[in-house]
Parts: sequence; structure tokens; C-alpha cells
Amino acid sequence: ASTTSWTNQNIIVEIQFPNVAGYAKQYSLDNRTWNTYTNAIEMSSNGTIYARLIDSAGQPGETTQYEVNKIDKQEPNAPSMSVSSGVAGNEGWYRGNVVVSIINGTDTLSGAANSTYTVSGAQNIGETRENSVTITAEGTSTITAYTYDNAGNKSKAATITIKKDSVGPTFSGVQDKSIYDTNVNNITSGVSISDTISGVTSSTAFTYNPQTLTRGENIITYTATDKAGNTTSIQRKINVMYAVCFVEGTKVSTLNGLINIEDLKVGDIVYTYNEQNGK
Repeated sequence: ASTTSWTNQNIIVEIQFPNVAGYAKQYSLDNRTWNTYTNAIEMSSNGTIYARLIDSAGQPGETTQYEVNKIDKQEPNAPSMSVSSGVAGNEGWYRGNVVVSIINGTDTLSGAANSTYTVSGAQNIGETRENSVTITAEGTSTITAYTYDNAGNKSKAATITIKKDSVGPTFSGVQDKSIYDTNVNNITSGVSISDTISGVTSSTAFTYNPQTLTRGENIITYTATDKAGNTTSIQRKINVMYAVCFVEGTKVSTLNGLINIEDLKVGDIVYTYNEQNGK
């Protein structure tokens, strides 16, 4: 035979007959219908080849046989995949690296030999022969796996999609600032959140504490959570300053003497007095 190992190709069988004068060479594939043997026999499927010599009177000699049982042209079943480790988040996301196990598909003839996988999307890996793969990239990755049998047949594809987001949302507009007004809108005005991976339900979906402002320095803590369940907290200072106002008729010292404050013009030079040092 052309091979005695498992194969998904046809097998060529050559019969070696003894050199006996006056006898014809015959073969059969069912031990009933006999054909004259002239060339090697090509087997496209498993089966038994029978061979014999027959004399000129039509009397057959002893029948011998050879079994072809290493042809497997059927594809194996596709492998199965499952997450063996990973921190599950919300809405199908994972909040850390994810390990996926690959179990070989079954094959009833030559048997399963191995499985391979590729990864595309956020993470890219070429065809690799292994039964485990770790997803480390942020975003959505698709694993495609195949099983090969011992004859070299390849199964249909099995796929699994892994979504990973281990980073919390990002705040913007939370720089420290100084204001004069204790209006609570000053806490949230200009503040927004975003998340480029799993996303957020809204750009203003955050909480803050405390929820009121008082005169002086206020330390505000902002907290937001993305769709995967990752949380970000950030603090900023809001300094509410005291506004100083002068009533109409207040006298101001200038180069031209005392003038009512409402009569001052842009460019007038005024004198100031520091009560702490008397100057």
C-alpha cells in the first residue's frame, strides 16, 4: 500500500503475485466478482482486497486478502470553547484578562489530533496549535478554533467572542476652580464622563459628594461607572470666595480728593489702606 498511516487521500495497493506459469492473476473487492489484475488498485474508501491465481481450467487457487482501513475523509466535529478564568463584569464584559479553554472535537475514525485557534479584533494572533488562549487586549476579540484529526481533516469553525474592559471611565472638566457663588450647579457645570471601550449610559451619569457648596474651600469627590462595571473616582477643589461690595456714596480717596465710588472712572488712581500694617 502507498501508506499504512491515516490519510485523507486515496490509497494505492499493489498486489505481489507468485510467478506461476499458466495461472491468471485476479482480484476482487467483495470476494464474489473477480477481475483480471493488471495494475495497482486505487482505493478511495476503506475495504478489503481479495487476490488469487486461477489456472487455465478455471480452478482458483488459495485466496488471500488485504484490508485497507486507514482512509478517513470525514471532517471531525468542531471543538468547544469556554471561559476558564476571568472576572465577569456587567453586560457580558470581563474586567480583566480572560483565559479560554479549547476542547478538541471528536472523530470516530482516525481520532482527533489537535486543535488550533486564531484571534482577531482588539487582539490579533495567527493560527496557533494550543488548547488555551489568554485575551489581554482591551475591547472585543473573536477566537476562531478548529480541530484536526489524525488523517489531516479540518473541522468546521467554532467561535467565541470575548469583551474585555478593565479601565474605568474618564472625567473631563474637573479642574480646580475659584468662584463667588455657592449655587450647586457650579459642582456639575462643565463636568462629563466618557468611556471608549464598554461605554457609559450618559455623559452626565456620575455622582458627587458633598452635594452643596460653602464659603471657602470645598473638596468634591466625583464617581462614575462604565457599562462593564469599572468605577473611577476623582477629586477637585472648588474655592468659593467672598465678594466685597461697596454701597453707593462710599468715599474713595483719589489724587483729586474723596470721590463717591459710583463716580469713579476707568483709569482713576485711588489710594488703598492696609489695616494690618497701617500703610
